[in-house]
Amino acid sequence: MYKILFLTFSLSILFLTAKPFEPCATEFPEEMTKWLKEHVKNNTNPVFRRSAEPYYIPVKVHIVGNDIGGGYYRTSNLLNAFCNLNQQFEETGFLFYIYEDINYINNTSLYEHTSFWGPHTFVIQNNIVSNVANMFFVNNPAGACGYYAGSIDFIAINNSCAGSGNSTIAHEFGHYFSLPHTFFGWEGGNTPGNPERVDGSNCATSADFFCDTPADYIATRWNCPYTGSLTDPTGTPINPDAANFMSYSFDACQEYFSNEQMHAMNTYLLNQRSNLLNHAPPSIDSLEKTTIIEPADGQTNLFPNFTQFRWNSVEGATHYHVLISRYINPNISNIDTVITDTTFIVTNLDPNINTYRWSVRPYNSAYTCTPPTDVSFFSTGNISVLQPEVTVNKPSCFDNTDGSIVLNINGGTPPYTYNWSNNSTGPTASNVSAGTYSVTISDVQGNDINFNVDVSQPQPVEIDFVQQGNQLNLSVSGGTPPYSYNWNTGSSDSFVGNIEPGFNYQVEVTDSRGCTGFNSTVISSLQETNKLENNIKIYPNPLFNNTDLTVKINSESSGELLVTVFDNLGRTIYNNMEFVQNGMQHIQIPFTKLSVSNGLYLIRFHKDGNEVTRKVQIL
Repeated sequence: MYKILFLTFSLSILFLTAKPFEPCATEFPEEMTKWLKEHVKNNTNPVFRRSAEPYYIPVKVHIVGNDIGGGYYRTSNLLNAFCNLNQQFEETGFLFYIYEDINYINNTSLYEHTSFWGPHTFVIQNNIVSNVANMFFVNNPAGACGYYAGSIDFIAINNSCAGSGNSTIAHEFGHYFSLPHTFFGWEGGNTPGNPERVDGSNCATSADFFCDTPADYIATRWNCPYTGSLTDPTGTPINPDAANFMSYSFDACQEYFSNEQMHAMNTYLLNQRSNLLNHAPPSIDSLEKTTIIEPADGQTNLFPNFTQFRWNSVEGATHYHVLISRYINPNISNIDTVITDTTFIVTNLDPNINTYRWSVRPYNSAYTCTPPTDVSFFSTGNISVLQPEVTVNKPSCFDNTDGSIVLNINGGTPPYTYNWSNNSTGPTASNVSAGTYSVTISDVQGNDINFNVDVSQPQPVEIDFVQQGNQLNLSVSGGTPPYSYNWNTGSSDSFVGNIEPGFNYQVEVTDSRGCTGFNSTVISSLQETNKLENNIKIYPNPLFNNTDLTVKINSESSGELLVTVFDNLGRTIYNNMEFVQNGMQHIQIPFTKLSVSNGLYLIRFHKDGNEVTRKVQIL
C-alpha cells in the first residue's frame, strides 16, 4: 500500500552542555565478573579462531524522544552506526542486525534520565523484547555516553555520542558480551588492591583478567599516544593500549578487541547468550545504490499537496530511508521517513518553494552501508485542485494478475473521468500485474492531474538442492516465508535422507500466501561418506543431571569442531567451537552448567563440511 505522508518538521541538533558526558556508566555485573574469572581460569592462553560463518546478533532498536516526540536519533545516523559497528566487530565473527521494526518511545523521563533507577525504569522494562539485544537511544543516559545495565539487560546510548566513527556502541556491546574495562577496578577514582603489573605476572587475576591487554590505570578520557607518567607497583611505566575498544581513549584511537577478548565474547555468546542465535539468519548481501525516477533533478512546479516520489528497487533491499528538506543543513529535514515500497506520496509540502532537496537510501536489517543517492533538487508550484488518494494492492504471487489500484479523489467537481494506460475507465484498475501504470483524472470543470503508479510483486519461489552425503537438502528463497514442502517421496521436510543414485527427486514448495515453486534433480552418485559418522562417541548415555558429557572423537585432521546442543523444543542451549587435533581425543560438554531438566537432547557436531547428530537422555 502506498504511504500518504503528511509533512512533519524535525530537527536533529547536537545540544551543547556545560559538563561533558562521562564515557561510560556501566557498573559491571558481579555475576559476569564471576563468569569471566572462571573462563580465564579454564582457558589459559586461548587461541581465538573466527567462526567460518558469522554469528547473527539481533538488536531491537528503541529510539526515544521526549513526551511530544522531539529529539529522535536520526535514521541516517542509525544506519551509519550499524555499518560502523559491524566493521568494528568483523574480526569477532559477530554480525549485528536490526531486529524487526524500530520502536519509537515518547517519554521524557527516559529521554533525559540522570540515574539508573527512576520512573524511566518501568518504561524500559515494558519495552524489553526477549531473546534479542535491546538498545535504547536517548539524549542523556545517566550523564554518560552510554552504559550496559546488567540487572535489566539492555544498552543505553547517548545520541550525541553515536555519530560518525563512534566506538561507544562497540564499547557497550563489549560489556554486553562479558568484557570489563581494560582499567577494571580504577573506575570512579578507586585504586584496586591488586593493580595489574606491566610484566604481566598477575594479568589473569587483576584488572580485566586478560593477559594480552597491557596494564591500564586511566579511568578518564585520554588521547593517543599515551604520554603520561603512571607506573605500576614496581615503578615500571605503564603503556596502555589506546587502540582497544574497552579503554577510555578517544574514539578516533580505537580499532580492535584483543585475541583473548574476542575468545571470551564468543564463548559468552555460545554459553550464556545462545538464545540470541535462535532466529532465522538475515540476508547479508551488500546492496547497490538506487536511482531516482521522480521528481527528477531540476523538476519544477510540482503540486505541493500531491507530490509523488519514486525510485528504482534494489535487489535485497527491504527498506528505503527518504529525506526531504528545504534546508542546506543536512541535520535539518522536513521529512525523515522509512518505507518498504519504492513509491510514496507527500500531500503537505509548502507551495511555491524554489528549492527542495531529497535523497533515498536502500538497506535491509543486516546491511546498512549503502550510501544514499546524490541529492536531487525540485520546486513546488500552486496547489492542485484534485488530490487523489492512492491504494495499491500487490499481486499475490510472482507473475500473477490479481493486483489492483484504487483511487479516491478529493477536491474538484465530480463526476470525474479516468484515463488509464491499461484502458481502465473507473477509479479502480483491477486484475493488474507488476508494472508501471499511468492515469489522468479530470473533473467537469476541466481540472486534471496525471501521474504514474508502480505495482510491485513478490519474488518467485526459487528452489536449489544441496547434497550432503546421502542427504538432499533444500535452499529456498523468494515468496513469503514460512514454507511447506511436498516431495514425490512423501516427505514434508526441507530434506530427504537415504537418497538413491538415478532417482528423480521432485519437490513443490508453497509459501505462506499459497505461491508455489517446483524443481527436480536426479542424483548421479553419492558423495563421500560422512567422516564424523563413525568417529564420534558420547558417554555416559543416559546422563545423570549432575554430570558432564564426554565426547570421544577420532579426528582425521586438525581443525574446528562446532558442538551445538538442542533441547526438546529445538532451542539452542549450547554452542561452542572446539579446536581438535588429528587423532583420538576427548572433550567435555558442560551439562552441569546448562540448567537442563530431565529429557531428550540432541547434539550436533560439524567439522569440515561433515555433520552428525547424537541423542542423549538426561535422567
